[in-house]
Amino acid sequence: MTATSPAEAIPPFLRKIRGVILDLDGTLYNQKQLRSTMRRKLIGFYLFRPWLIKELILLVRFRRLREELAEAGEGGVALQQYAVTARKCNCSSAEVERVVERWMHQAPLPHLAGCRYPFVDNLLSLLSKQQIMAAVLSDYPPEAKLKALGLDHLLSCSSTDPGIDRLKPDPAGLLYICRRWNLSPDQCLVIGDRDERDGEAARRAGMPYLVVPDGLNFSSMDQLLQESSPNRG
Repeated sequence: MTATSPAEAIPPFLRKIRGVILDLDGTLYNQKQLRSTMRRKLIGFYLFRPWLIKELILLVRFRRLREELAEAGEGGVALQQYAVTARKCNCSSAEVERVVERWMHQAPLPHLAGCRYPFVDNLLSLLSKQQIMAAVLSDYPPEAKLKALGLDHLLSCSSTDPGIDRLKPDPAGLLYICRRWNLSPDQCLVIGDRDERDGEAARRAGMPYLVVPDGLNFSSMDQLLQESSPNRG
């Protein structure tokens, strides 16, 4: 894969950008590849433990509920995601949290590095040379994943953090980072893989953005700009 050449510069419409806010899942790594790996692990585990099949149903309902909470734009996400799923599955919140922690937060970690897009390093290097700050905003706790990806040096926030408490496409997380940096919204660029989440959050925040449906799977900044769906604010 070709590295970003020194000759490449920030394009004109990005020259006033002082901070870049990156989505995590599906943007920094190949989520399809990871999900394929995790699907095999789940099948391999529960195929021989049919008495635990309820845990699979729990995971499906948990993910579905998070989508519903995102669309509703409600607060109290950190508690609701477990309490409502528990009620629907007739189990305790602690049981939901245990299963989610195992399969969604811990089990993927050993496989993340192999799914990481190499261009991420090139992009971060380019931003650093231009003295542009970088941060990660995820709808899930990002710290362990970023450590597994070798990116734990980046500023990171979760949509469930107390100071945010809103899932994308609510712009609360983007604006929170913007305030941390003491920048105006038009000085921050958002990069994410889902227009209905990352793009819409950026639009509501008044930030320019790039939508990369297949993540940062590029060889150069030029290719990123040509093949993404940009909004220049």
